[in-house]
Amino acid sequence: LPSNFIDCLLADAFSRSRVLKQLYSDSSVYRDYDLVVVGHSLGGGCAQVLSLMLRPSFPSLLCFAYEPPVS
Repeated sequence: LPSNFIDCLLADAFSRSRVLKQLYSDSSVYRDYDLVVVGHSLGGGCAQVLSLMLRPSFPSLLCFAYEPPVS
């Protein structure tokens, strides 16, 4: 499996474990930090999809996708 696929699985695991919700909760010291998702090539495509999925919960999210796959 390509390493980018593993990155996507890890991102899904983060989402399910609520790590991001805990990091950005009102009681967290990181609540004022911006969430940035970055990826290159296939990871860029995963970053785009992940960003679309997380955008409703994190409206200030930034995504940097370098050379994502194109159809």
